[in-house]
Amino acid sequence: MRTDDPGRRWRKPAVVVALAICVLLALAVLFALPQWAERRPPPTPAPAETETETETGDSAAAGDRQPAAPPAAIDSEARRAAQDALARVQELRAELEAAAVARWAAEPFAAARAEAERGAAAYRVQDYATAQAAYEKAAGDLAELRDQIEPRVQRALDAGEKALAAGDAAAAQDAFTQVLAMAPEHPRAEAGLARVATLPRVRELSARGERLLEAGDAAGAATAFESALALDAADPEARAGATRAAELQARQRYRAALDAGFTALQADRHTEAENAFARALKLRPDAREARDGLAEARSRARAARIGALLDAARQAAAAEHWPKAAEHYRAALAVDAGLVEAREGLETAAARAELDGRLAATLAAPQRLGSTKVQAAAQALLDRARAIPQPGPRLSGQIRDLQQALAAARIPVPVALHSDGETRVTVLRVGSLGTFEQHALELPPGDYVALGERAGYRDVRVSFAVRAGDPPPPVVVICRESI
Repeated sequence: MRTDDPGRRWRKPAVVVALAICVLLALAVLFALPQWAERRPPPTPAPAETETETETGDSAAAGDRQPAAPPAAIDSEARRAAQDALARVQELRAELEAAAVARWAAEPFAAARAEAERGAAAYRVQDYATAQAAYEKAAGDLAELRDQIEPRVQRALDAGEKALAAGDAAAAQDAFTQVLAMAPEHPRAEAGLARVATLPRVRELSARGERLLEAGDAAGAATAFESALALDAADPEARAGATRAAELQARQRYRAALDAGFTALQADRHTEAENAFARALKLRPDAREARDGLAEARSRARAARIGALLDAARQAAAAEHWPKAAEHYRAALAVDAGLVEAREGLETAAARAELDGRLAATLAAPQRLGSTKVQAAAQALLDRARAIPQPGPRLSGQIRDLQQALAAARIPVPVALHSDGETRVTVLRVGSLGTFEQHALELPPGDYVALGERAGYRDVRVSFAVRAGDPPPPVVVICRESI
């Protein structure tokens, strides 16, 4: 197993520089030798070739043939073509050596180099066509090797990540190191090596999480897996464990909420039960047990609410607090509009509240009973109150008080009026009394107004109250302000 070398990163620039120097030396050799060969005197053509050239064809044929290119021009073009092919070879060779080709394709690379050397040998003897063909063959072979870099990198990356998933740190390190040799500073390979470094600790934490899961400690297991993922967020074992821990936590929270709901329901803590079952349904929206529990809690809460409102209404009615009783009955009907007791109770409470209000208002203004019309209305109200079966203490007291008020309203009370003998006095609802200095009347209890009129004087109005059994002070009616 290869371990990660802490000095590997600072040695990368040195390796690159060394490779660059090797390439420059190769270029110098490959370019210098051909040019040295060019400076050598060209070989003298064989005589046979010269004779053949001068004695070919008759004059008519020679006149039709195109003039041949000079030998120097032909050599120059062939030489340039060979040099172009050589440049391509050198470029591909440098790229492959930078990708550490000797580690993964040593034999094909050596064969391509041998072909390039064959081209160089031909070039040195000025056989440019052969040199070009050899260089192009070498370039093609090198291009094929260059095209293998990316697939090999991808396969090595996949192998490294597969080894990581299997927990094989050595294989993963070898694979990612191979990638970095072919593609220095490759981000996935560097990330893979970083994961290799944390793999032992990640697996240790994952193993702890698994043990805690088996023991039912979902919270502890979740903490262990979260710590593992903090070191390597892509580790499949830690991710799967974290998912199982979260699922166990959800199951435990659901069961705790469900148990709390049934406990509260048994103790008639309906609101607490509703909240607990609602929490359980939030964790498992399709859980029938939680849904039924929530329905039962709401049903019981509704029944308890109705019972409490009806009890409060009955108590208010028993205390003859009819407006309050009516309020409770209305609240009960808002919960269940079909409650017969609430409907009947509301009808009774509303009628009694209206009667109570009218009796209280009549008794609060006994002076109005001096009017025969008001007396008639009060008598009708009294008769209605007497018809109530089993009246409570409040109604009985109101009946008694109104009877007494009506009886008192029918007994006249003596009233003394004083004037100056010149003011004409009229008592409203009684009649004109004329002029006098003193006048005695008997009036039923009530509120009265006496008017005074005198020629040449401003009229006066005097209000006075007559109460049962209590004669009022003398009423003085005199016009004193002259006009």
